Amino acid sequence: MPDPSPSEGDSSSKDKDVSNIGIKSTKKNPADSQSKVGGVNTVEELISQITDFNFDPDVSGDLIAPLQELMKIFINKSRDIKAGVRDLLNEKVIIPLVKFIQDRETTHLSNIYDLKARHVDVNVRQYQAKIRECESTIEYLRAGQMSSSLAVVDQFKLVMSSTPKNKKDAEFRLIELQLWGLGGSDHFVVEYRLTT
Repeated sequence: MPDPSPSEGDSSSKDKDVSNIGIKSTKKNPADSQSKVGGVNTVEELISQITDFNFDPDVSGDLIAPLQELMKIFINKSRDIKAGVRDLLNEKVIIPLVKFIQDRETTHLSNIYDLKARHVDVNVRQYQAKIRECESTIEYLRAGQMSSSLAVVDQFKLVMSSTPKNKKDAEFRLIELQLWGLGGSDHFVVEYRLTT
């Protein structure tokens, strides 16, 4: 079988290819080639979730640095580590750990730092502030209403103790029963009529 003769363009391209064999490429893998390695895509998604979640910068750095190292291990040792092992590491260890830290931050630190650590929409924050303001107003009004109702009760007790027993004992007894019924309710409505 005859040997196909190389053309001039082919020989120069072979020389270029041969010259590059001994030299290591200093280029980093582009992002597309990194995500082709099994497990790296999941780690990249976790890093973006951590960034989007708006942790404290120190917490974000402490979480992202080991994940980037893990990504480098997955890329550099892709042939040594089976794809199934990479997926199991991500699913069984890393994702639950990040989720645990994320849930812990939302349930505890949001109470301490007033949702600073939580990734919440701006409208939700405004509504939550308004809700807190309304709740404090309601508590203030309840306390005021309670104190005014107690003042009315004290006034009734004073009136009852100062009036003679022979004057309309039935009406006073009715008022007294109404006052005793008010103690357990959330709101106080006191109506009274005194006739002389």
